Amino acid sequence: MSLVLDIKKRYPGFVLDMQLEAGEERVALLGGNGTGKSTTLKLLSGLKKPNRGTVTVSGTLGMLPQNPQTLFV
Repeated sequence: MSLVLDIKKRYPGFVLDMQLEAGEERVALLGGNGTGKSTTLKLLSGLKKPNRGTVTVSGTLGMLPQNPQTLFV
C-alpha cells in the first residue's frame, strides 16, 4: 500500500497538520487523549474529509473501533 498525505483538519482548539510521502516508511501514531490519532485514521479511511489538502491511498486500508463489539449493535 502506498500513501500520500498532506492534510489539515481544524477543530475548536485543535489543528492537525500532517505530511507523509509515499515510500517504505513505517509510522506510529502515539499520543494522549485528544491529540488527533483517531482523526488521522478517520481521514485516511475516508470517514472524515480534511479542511485542506488531499489523502491518496493506493491499496486496502481498514480500521476497527476501540471496542469491535460496537460493529454488531
